[in-house]
Amino acid sequence: MLIYLMIAIALIIIAGLSWYAASLLLQLKKQNENQRAQRTERNLNIAESIEGIVLAMEQGQCDYSEGVIRLCVLLDHFAPEKPVDFQQTYPQMHLFYSQIKDMATHSKRAALPKNERMKQDVERLKYEAESKAVIEQNELPKLKEYITLFLQQNTK
Repeated sequence: MLIYLMIAIALIIIAGLSWYAASLLLQLKKQNENQRAQRTERNLNIAESIEGIVLAMEQGQCDYSEGVIRLCVLLDHFAPEKPVDFQQTYPQMHLFYSQIKDMATHSKRAALPKNERMKQDVERLKYEAESKAVIEQNELPKLKEYITLFLQQNTK
């Protein structure tokens, strides 16, 4: 009789632990789904921003240096399911970015002496002249195609 009572208690404990484990697994599954949805939404927002910047650069509505800076920063935060090495895929854009990313902008630029601003402008324009053709002819169209495809696949 005592053995049946112990078996019953053991079965109740096992059932309780099983239920608890199942509820934890369900919570984990929901949490993973929410994180995946948030990541997808974030990537869609980034992709739409990239698409807009590329279009503005193509139409001459965006300063070239500013466009490259914005694109490289966005690409650093873009995390598609299938990882892409954007520095390797768009090397000239990232080279240009690395050359100009530390130059003063906005209020820091305004605070610079005129000769220092001019020096930075000349340097930036030199780097831009070296890379603009390759970026415009090869990398921007390639990036536009990639982002358009990404948006089509993820906004169905």
